[in-house]
Amino acid sequence: MEPYDKLSENLKYDPEEKKPEAVVRQAPRRDVVPGETPLRDDGIYCLEDRNPDGSIYCYMCLRFYPRLRQVIENSFDTLPAPGLFTLADGRFRRAAYQRTGDSLHFENVSPYGRVEYHGTIREDRLLIHRHSYINGRDFPNCVYVFMSDEEVRQALKKNPPWEAD
Repeated sequence: MEPYDKLSENLKYDPEEKKPEAVVRQAPRRDVVPGETPLRDDGIYCLEDRNPDGSIYCYMCLRFYPRLRQVIENSFDTLPAPGLFTLADGRFRRAAYQRTGDSLHFENVSPYGRVEYHGTIREDRLLIHRHSYINGRDFPNCVYVFMSDEEVRQALKKNPPWEAD
């Protein structure tokens, strides 16, 4: 028997042969600390900024990447489709954030100046105080509500932005 024949003999596929099941062990997440409310990374935190008449002016959105300790921020006319508002897209303002327990802090810088965010993390929302160094305005009681990517998809399906008045 030639060496290659012996090798191919050993490599023959037997569909009845049972393979040992692989045990997959995941490394512990460094971004989750017992006793802290986790920042969700499977959707966006969204604030509906309203006009004086109550109509929606824009959506202020935050998406967190807890493993990287990064957040992206932007405002949109409609809810952003889940695949479009991501860290990979360099158009969105990006910042490193710090957290101590359930307290959160970050600053976003743009060509116009910077906006500072201080807040508290809750189960399905962020309670944020924003201060703009651009215009000196304070926004003390901002409630950013969490929406999973699936909830955003359903909302966009129910009210497609391209069918708006």
